[in-house]
Amino acid sequence: MIGAGRLSCGTWVKYRDEKAASDIQQWILGFLSGAGFVGSPKTDPLQGTDGLGVFAWMDTYCRNHPLDTIEAAGVAFIFARRH
Repeated sequence: MIGAGRLSCGTWVKYRDEKAASDIQQWILGFLSGAGFVGSPKTDPLQGTDGLGVFAWMDTYCRNHPLDTIEAAGVAFIFARRH
């Protein structure tokens, strides 16, 4: 794993609070889009949501798990959104 996914959820929260999170927001959308691309429609974690929904979910997760990486939060999102 390289890129913003290695940053902590605490960093996610800080950047989101400062309105400076566009790079890490785009990273998580790409990560989740890739996960949906390689799976079947039943496993697409983005089915039925949009970017704002992802960011709200990530905000909640990262406030509760500040030491997790953004990658780990993304994986938790994928498992939480399995259909």
